[in-house]
Amino acid sequence: MILGVLGSDKLVTTTNAILTEIFTGIRPIDKIIILSEEKTKRDYTKLKEIVKVIGINSEIEEIELGKGLKSWREKLKNVDIDVADITPGRKYMAYSIIAYSKAKEVRYVYIKEESKGYHIFGYIPFNEMEVVNMRTGEKINFDPPQTIKGLPNDNELSTTATDALINIYSLLGKVTIENHYREIQEFEISDPKDENEELCLLRSGFLRYKEEDEIKNEAQKGSFFIADTNTYIKIGPRLKFLTYSKIGYRLLASRATYNELQNKTSSTQKDENLYRFYMGMESYRSSHTPPISEDRRFGDTNLLEESKRLKSELPDKLVLITADVMLANSARSKGVSTILLRNVNKGKGDIGVYLNCVKYFTQNSIMVEGKKVAEIPKVREYEEKIRVKTIKEELNYPFLLSITENFLKS
Repeated sequence: MILGVLGSDKLVTTTNAILTEIFTGIRPIDKIIILSEEKTKRDYTKLKEIVKVIGINSEIEEIELGKGLKSWREKLKNVDIDVADITPGRKYMAYSIIAYSKAKEVRYVYIKEESKGYHIFGYIPFNEMEVVNMRTGEKINFDPPQTIKGLPNDNELSTTATDALINIYSLLGKVTIENHYREIQEFEISDPKDENEELCLLRSGFLRYKEEDEIKNEAQKGSFFIADTNTYIKIGPRLKFLTYSKIGYRLLASRATYNELQNKTSSTQKDENLYRFYMGMESYRSSHTPPISEDRRFGDTNLLEESKRLKSELPDKLVLITADVMLANSARSKGVSTILLRNVNKGKGDIGVYLNCVKYFTQNSIMVEGKKVAEIPKVREYEEKIRVKTIKEELNYPFLLSITENFLKS
């Protein structure tokens, strides 16, 4: 069996096309051919290692077909392919495969939200995508492969890859996550058991502030934003995207906020509350380059002074985001526009972000049809990634995703 996929300037789309086809049950595969306009300088050796994890011992070859329909029509005559995936690449490349290739099957992966396709394989829930045979119009079902034995069973994943892991497990049956707070089945959580889980539900979006809509509306009007420490802690990684507008990101890096986070995270005390500041700093750094300054002052007074100065210098409106009533009142009395976070509603959450937060407070077990397949141990030290320990050796998808992430970063 020879699988052909279109090359793309985005490595992730070609990689996803290959893995998607393997997860539909295409096997064995003797060769994978990447059809490109021109050969890239990429080393596809690692891609060979990735597919080997799921039992595919295949050659990988990149073939240059040139630019333009005429070149592809002529050169495709000499390329043997059994199944071709035309999801990545340019439209004329896809048309050439359908019209001129020897492929017995030509497939396309339809994705409801195309922007999600630029994330690691599995990030898109499989019920939000369809693999279609372009010659017959038939839908092709998924048939996930098992992983080979002897792989490392302790791996680290990003929150995005953890989302992908849960989605891949869902191909095998009903997925539940168990921890000392609850058993999560439908991934809808709205009743925090304590203040630690409430923090995790807010950061992951299962709980959201009603005022987040106000933030988005202000961003679309072109307003700039500055936020206090607790906003980075509670809203977390979503804050950057809430303040995005068509003209770019509008969230400014506050020196006073950074100084407070820096002060708290420099502590060596054994205090569970420090995890909050570690996560706040992680959110800050994911949104900004830390400001360079000799000024080490922090606190509400310094944040207000900074806000007043920025307000006088910026061409557009500045809005301070805070959950502190006293800070909001003081800011308004000084003429600084403020959005006060105070009303919490149920929202659609990100399970990867939830697990990345709750790992500091409880162990988490991942179950498929009532059987444990992996666990996320409770950790004491701060870690940006999520450590996942595989229990069922033949379902070591954490390792698959870990090396895929490393390949895409390369």
